[in-house]
Amino acid sequence: MKASQLFALLAPTLLGFVALHPGVSADKILVVIEDGVERSNYQMLWSSLTARNHQLSFRAAKDATPALVEFGEPAFDHLVLFSPTAKSFPADLSPQSLVGFLEYGGNIMLAGSTKISEYWRDFGREFDVDFDNAATSVIDNFHHLAQDPLTIYTTLELNPLVEDQIVIPPSVRSTNLPVLFRGIGHAVGKNPLLMSVLRASPLAYSAEAKSKESDPNPFIIGDEIGLISAFQTKKQSRIVFVGSVDFFSDEFINTELTLPDGKKTSTGNRKVIDHLTKWVFQEAGVLRIVSATHSKVGGEQEPPRYRVNDEIEYRVDVQMLQNGRWGPCPLKDLQLEFTMLDPHLRVTMTPTKSAKGTHTTYSTVFRAPDRHGVFTFKLDYRRRTGYTHLEKGIQVSVTPLDHDQYERFILGAFPYYSGTLSVLASFLLFSFVWLTHFPGTTAHKKPNDHLSLLACPFLVPSSSRKQNKERRTYDLQTLFAASLKKLIRSGRSTGRRIEGERV
Repeated sequence: MKASQLFALLAPTLLGFVALHPGVSADKILVVIEDGVERSNYQMLWSSLTARNHQLSFRAAKDATPALVEFGEPAFDHLVLFSPTAKSFPADLSPQSLVGFLEYGGNIMLAGSTKISEYWRDFGREFDVDFDNAATSVIDNFHHLAQDPLTIYTTLELNPLVEDQIVIPPSVRSTNLPVLFRGIGHAVGKNPLLMSVLRASPLAYSAEAKSKESDPNPFIIGDEIGLISAFQTKKQSRIVFVGSVDFFSDEFINTELTLPDGKKTSTGNRKVIDHLTKWVFQEAGVLRIVSATHSKVGGEQEPPRYRVNDEIEYRVDVQMLQNGRWGPCPLKDLQLEFTMLDPHLRVTMTPTKSAKGTHTTYSTVFRAPDRHGVFTFKLDYRRRTGYTHLEKGIQVSVTPLDHDQYERFILGAFPYYSGTLSVLASFLLFSFVWLTHFPGTTAHKKPNDHLSLLACPFLVPSSSRKQNKERRTYDLQTLFAASLKKLIRSGRSTGRRIEGERV
């Protein structure tokens, strides 16, 4: 066989292995750009996405092709919307279609501007993101560019108001780099699926830049102004809201700032953009469960049932996607619930990194509750930190002990045991005293009391037993003779009555 023929046979298999490799997976991204936005101003963004093996397709906001959804199925994995001022779109970009795209597992990155249309303001409210009125800007009189007062900058820092821990990791926030922003702010709602990623400085406010009169009651002020927010649905799809399309531009990435102290520094836009796009396109913060097992401590692996009060060990292997590869997971608050309708136990699991460094094993040991029924090992990890959700459930039966497995003596019942024994001992002592210290003789007994003496001979005192022995014998003979006579008489009377009836 020639080498070319061998390669032709093996090529499909080799390409299949390459396609399965997580580091070279190619997701398709649809970029929708309106007429007022120049694609060439964002070359660094497009180059970064292409270098991460994403396939980009561009279309105008008014065009219908390439379609986001074809034959009821998404034709793209992700969507980038750089059309903040557009007021109408084709049917595949309607709010209902975009929500359906998220339901199918797609991801969206939406960029706004000071002239954001009501179309996108209504869409943002669906996710508890309320953009300020059109024509308003985020203004900061103390942190802005000298040549452009509307271009503000906020410093990357560890802000306790920011729930995000993964979209922009603490290692990037600790650099304290300034991030340029020129656009509209938004109010961040209380939806538990919504995270604040970047906020304005406490000295900023949202208002119309050309207005000569200041608004005494601005919509949002200070660090209540959201610049970037992220939303992760219950189906793990993600959407990011950015109030500035210029935030992604090459100009803002390459700008060198002069801080008030005279120090020159580059902006942090590029680092924020890289981490932001990695998160929204499912390249970071993705968790998965490799395996989950349970066993009795020192016993059988995954038995069909457990006994009450058994010592149970639960282990789960978790991986996190990092730089295109699955690796160990650094969670510290992963908890397990042992539930039957309601949680009976909730315990925090201890992480242990695997020897090969491919995953992290979380384990815990607990005692089964003293209640039988069908229980569930429930793992449900949902945090506002940027990670995907972890959910795993395994049902097991917890049965009561067999009749020969219970303890013969229960420590808590010893007071009852002692009470029973004390009553028994008191009765025996009373009987002994009564039998050995009966007062008087039997002179008071009548001759006709032989029946009671026969029925209860143990009540007769021991001192008079010898004296009454002959009497008891006589009484017994007399009683037998009397009974025999009575029986004979009754038989005779019965016979006479029968003969009379015959006559």
